[in-house]
Amino acid sequence: MKTAYIFGAGSTSGTLKNIDHPPPDAANFGAAIEKFPEWETEFRALAQVAEHLGQPLKELGLEAIWSCLDYFAKLNTALPLQKPWKDESRTIKKALLHVYGEICDRAAEDLPDSGNYTLGDIVKNKLREGDILISFNYDTLVENLAVRIGRVKPLRMVCSSHIQGVVWVAKPHGSASWCIDFKQGSLTWMEPNGGPRLKSLTGADLLNNCEPLMLGAVPIKSELIREVQEHCGFPAIHEVIMQQWRSVVAALRDVERVVVLGYCFPAEDKYGRFLFQEAVRLRPKDKPPLEVEFYELPDKAGETCKNIFDALGSKGLKVTYCGSVKPPPK
Repeated sequence: MKTAYIFGAGSTSGTLKNIDHPPPDAANFGAAIEKFPEWETEFRALAQVAEHLGQPLKELGLEAIWSCLDYFAKLNTALPLQKPWKDESRTIKKALLHVYGEICDRAAEDLPDSGNYTLGDIVKNKLREGDILISFNYDTLVENLAVRIGRVKPLRMVCSSHIQGVVWVAKPHGSASWCIDFKQGSLTWMEPNGGPRLKSLTGADLLNNCEPLMLGAVPIKSELIREVQEHCGFPAIHEVIMQQWRSVVAALRDVERVVVLGYCFPAEDKYGRFLFQEAVRLRPKDKPPLEVEFYELPDKAGETCKNIFDALGSKGLKVTYCGSVKPPPK
């Protein structure tokens, strides 16, 4: 049974909930940033966003922060005053790397090899050849763990080749490990052999005029618009992201089962909802109903279940709740 595994922020935060400074979900992004020493100077643009919106940063989620920065970047000429911050792109990327970069890389190395926690059980005991790991996370926790203890090797990024006997990886929202090099005008999103890049960028990379390719938690994602990327001189960004989504659509069209871990199919990602729905419409009429198993916090399970039906369509789905994403035992 071919399976698509879909990972959201809850899969990382649930797996790493017992480490020091666990990575936050999007709603708690501002609160996580405030825990860093000297955050008001280190992430000046974010402090200014909070001041502009009249709220403490700890009460702001990633979407509210990034959307404010993004709207000013795109629409500022319609306003009588200049935007009250500068270098916001590098600042938000730096903040994201602080909470989803090296800290998650190190945590992945320290996770036990056993299958007695949800993510370990999946990569060690359940992955099969031809399955696809679809991660909407900026961190590389899933890829790192699958490379280290996964039952099927190697992992390959989608569209890197057409070989058999591998597990595929798609990251439709980019990754902390994908490097945009503004000096060279290049984008590096996989290893030379087609495998996933596992090591996140660092502050040193940012100082060397590089940024990670991570799609913003914003309504209008410029990376999805070919004309914008051509104008900016980076058409490869559009093509790579489209490759990810083409593979997501193909997977949902073809697989028998989808397993969702900590991803709520948010209504704000309207383009994602559109592509999910079109993928399900493409499924052959004679295929069995699509089986969907999902892991979610109990108090959010009802809402996520509704979102699954809204995103994938109410017809022909068999949905099963599997409980929370469990971390390794203490």
